[in-house]
Amino acid sequence: MSQISLLEDLFEVQLLNPKCHESKDWVKKLRNSDDGSVPVCTSCEREHRAPEWGSRVSRVECTSENYELELLLDVNTQIFPLNPHDRFTLVMTTTLDLAGGMCDGSYDPLPMLQGKKTLADKFDYVMHGRVYNVVEETTDKMGIFVSFGGLLMRLRGDARNLQSLQRDKDYYLLLRRA
Repeated sequence: MSQISLLEDLFEVQLLNPKCHESKDWVKKLRNSDDGSVPVCTSCEREHRAPEWGSRVSRVECTSENYELELLLDVNTQIFPLNPHDRFTLVMTTTLDLAGGMCDGSYDPLPMLQGKKTLADKFDYVMHGRVYNVVEETTDKMGIFVSFGGLLMRLRGDARNLQSLQRDKDYYLLLRRA
C-alpha cells in the first residue's frame, strides 16, 4: 500500500445486483437465465438486475483477497463494466496528488490540463464521496458506508483494516482492473 492510500486490496466480483438474500449461501440458489446471460434466483425467480437504475448502474457484491473484506458497490457500468469473477484493485485515499498533498475537497482540472499527473491517471474508474455511517458490528468487525453522489458503497470487515476511514470525511475511491 502506498503512503497516500488508506486502503488497498484486490477484489473479485461475486454477483451483480444482489437483492434477495443476506446470507452468503444464497449464491448457491442461483441459476442462469434461459439465454444464460443473467443470474436468476431460484427462490424468487427474479433476475439480479437493477431496473430502477436503468442500464447504467449495477450493484456488485465482491470479496477481497488480502483483508477478507466484503464490498457492496454501485458502479456506472457504462464506464466500468463488471461481470461475475472479474477482479479489480480498489484504493481509498484522501488525495489524488501523487506527492500526497492534501485535497480541499473540490475538483480542480487545471493541473490535469497543464499535464500534471495524478493518482487518477493510474486507474480506470474514480469516484469522490463521503463516509455517512460507520457501524461497529462486533468488537473486531465494522461496516463503512459511503455515498458517491448517490452511488453507494458498503465495506465490511476487520476493524483494524477499516479504522482509518472516518465518518463525515471525504475520500476518493479508485478502481483498476487486475
